[in-house]
Amino acid sequence: MAITKRHQSKTSKVLEALTLEEKCTLLSGKNMWETAEIERLGIRSLKTSDGPAGVRGSRWIDGTPTTHIPCGISLAATFNVALIERVGQILGAEARSKDAHVLLAPTMNLSRSPFGGRNFENFGEDPYLTGRMAIGYIRGVQSQGVGACMKHFVANDMETRRFNMDESIDERTLREIYLKPFEMALEAKPLAAMTAYPKINGQHADTSRALVHDILRKEWGYEGLVMSDWGGLNSTVESIRATTDLEMPGPPLRYGKALMVAVQRGEVSESQDVDPSVRRLLQLLEQFKCLGKSAPVNGTSEVDGPEPAVFCGITAGETETDTPQFRQTTKEAAYKYFHMVQASQKGYVTHVVMCDCRLGRLTLVISNTTEGRLHRMTKPLPSLHVRLLPSRSPELVCH
Repeated sequence: MAITKRHQSKTSKVLEALTLEEKCTLLSGKNMWETAEIERLGIRSLKTSDGPAGVRGSRWIDGTPTTHIPCGISLAATFNVALIERVGQILGAEARSKDAHVLLAPTMNLSRSPFGGRNFENFGEDPYLTGRMAIGYIRGVQSQGVGACMKHFVANDMETRRFNMDESIDERTLREIYLKPFEMALEAKPLAAMTAYPKINGQHADTSRALVHDILRKEWGYEGLVMSDWGGLNSTVESIRATTDLEMPGPPLRYGKALMVAVQRGEVSESQDVDPSVRRLLQLLEQFKCLGKSAPVNGTSEVDGPEPAVFCGITAGETETDTPQFRQTTKEAAYKYFHMVQASQKGYVTHVVMCDCRLGRLTLVISNTTEGRLHRMTKPLPSLHVRLLPSRSPELVCH
């Protein structure tokens, strides 16, 4: 899903036709999951969706059912990039069925502390392994005609005070540990990236020109869209100058009208700051055929494009996708990482192969997960009880 010369030519025409107000409107969401549209030019919304372990769709709960894949830390434990790519293909296909153009995943932060509230969602503590897993994940998702959004750039490794904590990270540590997975992931050409909530060395990630413009774009050559985390755009002027393109969700607080006012006051340059961000968004929209036919511009020209019904093969409305192949791949991924542990009387933990063990005591450790409505669910405790301990009562210990 590369940006072609045709995309660039088309977006240049649209960019020239946009007013300042329309440009600033485009750089912000209209609701929780979608970007703004410009009906005058046939520019339709870009729809995003969570999440890394299953495509939720538009609703937090009671939405269209989805396949629930193993969480990121479990996928990484397989050390199997090819398998992760197949899992990504499932997520990409389900994102299409839920009318989403961009999947807000993978999560590429690191397990730097056992108290990290989203450790389950990332690929572990190792930067290299995280980068390799992310490459497979992104390739799988984008092979289905859906964009992947690598997140959270960068160092969003704790949930406690994540909106305002200030992390002091020296240059070598920043590059060799925190930035390394994102640098590696660019091999898969992700279409989007999301900034992190915390401050890094005194500056929020979305406002940091050093991180977003100098490293991500200029040094690494990233040309894709950069969006804020939800509610994580911290400045109008600094963020747009840092080349953070899109404020999510809507309605906007710091882009939209606030950005237009900043341009009118001379605090922001329309040609140097706003236009490049709009161009990147338009290029992404064009890849998904969201730039349709428009009304004549100034009565003399027209922006050509597909009819509004054409939507990169994405369905009109969310639909359920459940196939034997999806179930088999998900089960295979679960088998690859799953271990049971037996706490011995000597105080150490041993790994036990399921088919060989005869346990007098079964400990089931249950971790957090993302919300979503599943196609079907088999509860682990009854299943393990039937398989391993048919004559004994299981003991459930939750950590």
